[in-house]
Amino acid sequence: MLATSQHTLCQYKVQVLLHGASAANVLEKKETLLSRGFEGNYLTSAPHINFFYMNLSTEWEQDFAEALCMHAERIRPFLVKVGGLESHEKSGTLFMPVKTKSAICAANRELYNQTIKRLQHNAFPIHKPVFVENPHITIVSGLSPSDLQTAKRILSQKTFDFAFQVSKLSMVRHTPGKLGSELILEAKFMGD
Repeated sequence: MLATSQHTLCQYKVQVLLHGASAANVLEKKETLLSRGFEGNYLTSAPHINFFYMNLSTEWEQDFAEALCMHAERIRPFLVKVGGLESHEKSGTLFMPVKTKSAICAANRELYNQTIKRLQHNAFPIHKPVFVENPHITIVSGLSPSDLQTAKRILSQKTFDFAFQVSKLSMVRHTPGKLGSELILEAKFMGD
């Protein structure tokens, strides 16, 4: 684990956590694969869409959280439509692509640019943040080529089209050596 005095280098993610019927839709697909003995990354994680992520010292966590909240308040809630099932063969990943990319990418780009600009004076260049260009919901990753094909066949009978309103973002922290992620805050959008 990397540390500077009492501070640890952690991975922080800014993401939309799905709730209600949208989360249930994704969880049902994950549970289908789990019940058939599939093993892979993200099968047990909460359904989410990543906006951007970065490695950052815990020393700057409060600054990051404040910047995120300040800029999230300027974003209007928007509708996200998800549809279809796609795969990335190299990483063995099955995912549901976001079909309404313009709204989510505009919000993501604004939040990313403003938050990073605010942090840049003191937190970088530890690691450059990674902006997610193609928003999606990962069902599973890390499958072998044959398991990926089998999983696609099993899930091809399911419905993948749904929409939901996004009115807040979450910031989560993954600490090296610990399982899972910890929810640090939820930043609400304008008027929520």
